[in-house]
Amino acid sequence: MTDDRSICHFTAAADTAAMAVYLRPLTFSERQVVDAIELDAEQQRFAGGSLDDIFHALDASAHPAALHPFCLVADQAVVGFLVLREGPARPVWALDETITLHSLRVSKPFQRRGFGACALRLAGQWIKAERPTISHVMLTVNADNPDASVLYLRCGFQPTGTIFQGRIGRERVMICAIDKIAEPQDSGGG
Repeated sequence: MTDDRSICHFTAAADTAAMAVYLRPLTFSERQVVDAIELDAEQQRFAGGSLDDIFHALDASAHPAALHPFCLVADQAVVGFLVLREGPARPVWALDETITLHSLRVSKPFQRRGFGACALRLAGQWIKAERPTISHVMLTVNADNPDASVLYLRCGFQPTGTIFQGRIGRERVMICAIDKIAEPQDSGGG
């Protein structure tokens, strides 16, 4: 189950009552849990490709213990997904002693209601509780994805200055202190 530190309480823009939102760890065989997540084709490309491809890569990893997929749950509905990677599963652009965040997606009906910011906060809280020696989380954002860039900046991520050629174009590397991302924040709009 969850406890208060692993729940993001917020009032979504279109709702009148606060709801509890939490991250639920997934096993690599639980692909069907995230079937309800809807993205358009461009968003899916920016979010790491299809969920089938992402779960296939998780299954094929040489470092499965260093990969942590999660679904984002709100009112018993799966509304999002992300993967945390640590140690040997981190990409080459990651700094030592960081965890990297990948494939963040929020289903279309739940976008622009604060769930993206809540997912980032909860990921930070998981890292802080489960990997207390880790001080920063890193991610990349495609240069052609301004909506994601705005979300990450608003949530405390800063560009490192590193840009590289990613899977579908130029990617900006960003970093955020765990203490910054794990703290309560305004959850409207992401």
